[in-house]
Amino acid sequence: MWLFGSKKASPTSCLQPRDKQGGKPDSEDQPPTEETEQPQAEEVFEVDWCTLAASEVAACRAQLPPTYADLAAEVEQLKQSNAKFKAENEDLKGSIAAKSEGLTRYLADVHAREKALLEEAAKTEAVTNEKKYLEELVAKKDAGLKLFLSNSFDREEAMQADLRRVEKLQSTISDLESMLLKKDAGLRLFMKDADTREKALLDESKSAAKMAEEKAYLEELIAKKDAGLKLFLQDAFLREREVSGDTADLNKVKDENDYLVQLVAKKDAGLKLFLKDSTEREKEVEGELAKIEELKNESAYLRDCLGKKDLGLKRFLEDVHQREQALMEDVKKAEESSKQMASLEQLLTLKEAGLKLFLSDSYKREEEMQRKLDLKLEDFEEYQSLKDAGVRNIARAVGSRTGPK
Repeated sequence: MWLFGSKKASPTSCLQPRDKQGGKPDSEDQPPTEETEQPQAEEVFEVDWCTLAASEVAACRAQLPPTYADLAAEVEQLKQSNAKFKAENEDLKGSIAAKSEGLTRYLADVHAREKALLEEAAKTEAVTNEKKYLEELVAKKDAGLKLFLSNSFDREEAMQADLRRVEKLQSTISDLESMLLKKDAGLRLFMKDADTREKALLDESKSAAKMAEEKAYLEELIAKKDAGLKLFLQDAFLREREVSGDTADLNKVKDENDYLVQLVAKKDAGLKLFLKDSTEREKEVEGELAKIEELKNESAYLRDCLGKKDLGLKRFLEDVHQREQALMEDVKKAEESSKQMASLEQLLTLKEAGLKLFLSDSYKREEEMQRKLDLKLEDFEEYQSLKDAGVRNIARAVGSRTGPK
């Protein structure tokens, strides 16, 4: 750069000899004369104002605090940190999307399992209805089946145990529905927290863009200051040449000196303003660095939050698997009870021939029991319709939370 010495003059180029009478220095443009060809007894040297101005500018520049290179290095580090945070943000978005997809698949599997459990519950309810019918049939035939009933109390207790298992199954299904509702609420809170963090990251990225604009403004300001110093030196050089060309006019030399002093004073004032502005800009950059550090803390908090969410989901899945195993065991026991009921039906079929006389007298009792059975069936159908409506509402709510947005 011309300003900082790319076109420096040699140490002796600024000192030019003059003749004894104070005339102009020798030049290639001037023709030789007799006076210039004669040997001179003594040479007088005058100080070049360009050298003085350049040394003064160098001294002023040496007094400037060395913060520009450091500021550029800090800005480059901030750019790298910003790129790193953007990459971490993309990784976090991908992780959230993967977890959302996994939860959707898990909910679909839960719906399938719930459907299978409802089918098994329907089968169990059919078995319960068959049991009730058999109990009513045994009650109608109790007069001729005293010996048979004496051996059927154990079977009846087993059936009661099956009924208790069915009730336990229904309670477990209710617990599962409650757990799904709690999970849905937890997912809503998680998504709300993720949206908040994402908005904070976007705000920080905007702050980084603002810092880049401030850096560009600072670079432009430095360029303008350098251009002003360059113009100042050019003007000083031209005026020095004008002054050196006419030494007879001492007043003009004095005026030129005063002009240079005023110009240097203005330049010093401009440099002070520039340093003040640079200090303020440096403080703003430090504020941006503090914001970047806060962004790092927010990112660490978000990662910790995601880890806690993963741990909670893992525990929830373990609990669901345990409940599923318990339900499968209850279904197996219900199937065994169904087999026992089938064997009981076979036994009753074998004894049906001996019960024909008893059946001829039991029609009235059968009609009465049938009426009671119809009432119980109506109550059961009403309960079943209410339960199915609740399950559909839960499935619709969960589907709306996990479906495409």
